Amino acid sequence: MLLDSAGDLTVASCHRKDLSFQCQHPTRVTCVTDRYHHGDLPNALRSAAVDVITEQGLGHFSLREVARRAGVSHTAPAHHFGDVEGLLTSLAARGFDTLYDVTTAAIAGETDPAERLTVMGQAYVSLATEYPAHCQVMFRTDVVDPDDPQLSEAGMRAYGVLHGVVGELIESEGLEADVDVASE
Repeated sequence: MLLDSAGDLTVASCHRKDLSFQCQHPTRVTCVTDRYHHGDLPNALRSAAVDVITEQGLGHFSLREVARRAGVSHTAPAHHFGDVEGLLTSLAARGFDTLYDVTTAAIAGETDPAERLTVMGQAYVSLATEYPAHCQVMFRTDVVDPDDPQLSEAGMRAYGVLHGVVGELIESEGLEADVDVASE
């Protein structure tokens, strides 16, 4: 049993089947979820990583700080992501997934290729404003694993939307341009 910040008795949960205990003062005791067990630890770690990047920047990023903020042991992130690069790679992949989602949603109602490109650009700027931590790692090959299959797939899906819209615009305007060059 522990005392919480309010001075009330707190019982930490126990996951061992061979241990049990009876509470003598149930009105004063509250149960606390074991801090080492999350319903979705990878997402909790990604969320904590976003907080660290937002508040301290990539220069001060560490798995130990991410773990502390997520309320887990300092070794827990390594079980899911391996190392800092693995966690940042996962975060970048999520950023590209979100970029794909916001850009496809933005262009869905537009038929004019020029307008599609405009609203796509606006969606990209909105993404950068709403998710700056993700954007800080999405295009940084020095902090992510560019050969990671999930990152590559997510990046190519997002890029595919831009490539398609630029191709439509080139065709509709009768331009003689290389869509690959124009999309970069």
